[in-house]
Amino acid sequence: MFSKYFSHNDYLLRLTNYVRQNTWYNEIKETFPLTDLLPFAIEESAVRSKTLPEVLTGKPHPILELHLTYPGEGRAELYEKTFECPCYFDQPKNLMKLDISRLDDKILMADEEMFKICEQQCKELILTREASSRVADKVQRILLNMPGQFPTMDEIASILHIGTRTLRRQLASEDMSYQQIVDSTRKSLALQYLDESRLSAKEISYMLGYTHVSNFRKAFKNWTGQNITEYKRSSCH
Repeated sequence: MFSKYFSHNDYLLRLTNYVRQNTWYNEIKETFPLTDLLPFAIEESAVRSKTLPEVLTGKPHPILELHLTYPGEGRAELYEKTFECPCYFDQPKNLMKLDISRLDDKILMADEEMFKICEQQCKELILTREASSRVADKVQRILLNMPGQFPTMDEIASILHIGTRTLRRQLASEDMSYQQIVDSTRKSLALQYLDESRLSAKEISYMLGYTHVSNFRKAFKNWTGQNITEYKRSSCH
């Protein structure tokens, strides 16, 4: 899943996982030339590749070997201490050799319903990205990438590297406002959660960034003309 959808996010690096001769490799490539910044990006990627699976599975996820295209002067000792594995510098590729047996580890908090919801959101993000370059779609894509968080318009503008006034003007040219996008995104997610999971209204309100469930209930009534109980009852028929 990680490999399938990773490339659709805006990262500095592109990761490719493959198995050869019963060995698991994670090859790291630049999305564009990073020059002197490459070591910093590789370090961040290697740390994430080691620690994230440990958090998800509760088991060690060692890097067996680390191969790097840049020189090791001033880095070799620290790298081997940090990653606890042999590190080879001035190599033709940046890649990590990983323990293939770890692929069988189970995710501790795996939930089939939540998996379906998250995968559906990933698919929708890809379709939105491919279908349109409208500013409103870019804003919605950011919101979908930040579940449970709904940043301010200033924060969204900063992510898009434009000024808030420019963002407001561009949205207005598309007959759209930031609040309309927020409301539309929340409505879409709320309906998806209600239709495809057994999450309570309180849990959904939290996932949509509401501080009180009453605010979510009021918003849902405005969106659909029904309260949550009525909607669930009608959707069952």
